[in-house]
Amino acid sequence: CTHWVWGTEEGEQKCWFRSGDSGREGGEGWVSGARSCVPAGTQALVMGNNECWAEGFGYPECCEAKYGPNGNAQCWDGVYNYDRCCFPKEEL
Repeated sequence: CTHWVWGTEEGEQKCWFRSGDSGREGGEGWVSGARSCVPAGTQALVMGNNECWAEGFGYPECCEAKYGPNGNAQCWDGVYNYDRCCFPKEEL
C-alpha cells in the first residue's frame, strides 16, 4: 500500500488503499494521498493494537519477527494474544 483514497459513498465514509498513484481521478467529496499523508482530523494507523500495550510491553517487545510466528510468549495471557495485538503489521 503506497496511496489511499478517502470519501463518502452511498452515505458511508470509506477508505481504500492503493498499490500506486496511477489511474487516480479527481472527484467531489474525495481526497487522496500518499501513504505518508493523512486526511485532516485523522491520524495514521499505527502498527499493532494500542489497546494491548502497557509499560514495558509494546509492538517492538511483543510482535517483532525475531520472536517467531506468535510473537513474544511473555506478552500474552487469556485476554491479549498475538492475533489481537499485532495487526496491522505496518503503519497504514
